Parts: sequence; structure tokens; C-alpha cells
Amino acid sequence: MVPNVNYIFWKISGQLGTEQQNVSETLLSLKQWKNIFDKEGFKMLKIYQDKWFMKTINIFSSTDPIETLKRVARKLIWAFLPLNYAYQFIFILEKKQKK
Repeated sequence: MVPNVNYIFWKISGQLGTEQQNVSETLLSLKQWKNIFDKEGFKMLKIYQDKWFMKTINIFSSTDPIETLKRVARKLIWAFLPLNYAYQFIFILEKKQKK
């Protein structure tokens, strides 16, 4: 799992990364991550977007109707977010066979 420099909410907020205190992050685009893994001899079997945040949004945890609408909107955005703008990418990789 690797962070995406093009995560849509980081672009909107101006935030640069996941704000982890004890980690030095490298933020790259989907294309850049693919290039690195390819150069290092890995074959990409599958790429998923990390949807952990979507699962943590509880739509009905507030009695405020505006807050509930915001949470519904966030869930919908996450459901249809293109891979290029995902929070993090989950790569399923396999080492390429030497020829």
C-alpha cells in the first residue's frame, strides 16, 4: 500500500501526505508507482484503491441533518472516485521471472 500524491482531498485542502509523525513518506502518482515497481522487476497483478476511510464514515452517527448529508456525500464520492485520485493504492505484485 502506497500513498497517492494526487489524492483529491489533499489537492483540495493543500495537505501533503497522511500526517504520520514517525514515517518518511514518498508521495507519487499511480503512473510513477507503476514505473518504480516495473523497474524493480515486479509484475502488477491487481491495483485497488484503499477504501478504509469510506468504511469509517458512519452516516447516522450524528443527529445534525447537515452533518448527515455531508457524510452521505463523502460516501458517494468515495464510491465513485477514480483510481488516479484515490487516497492510497494497494498493489498486488509478483516478482517477474528472469528470462
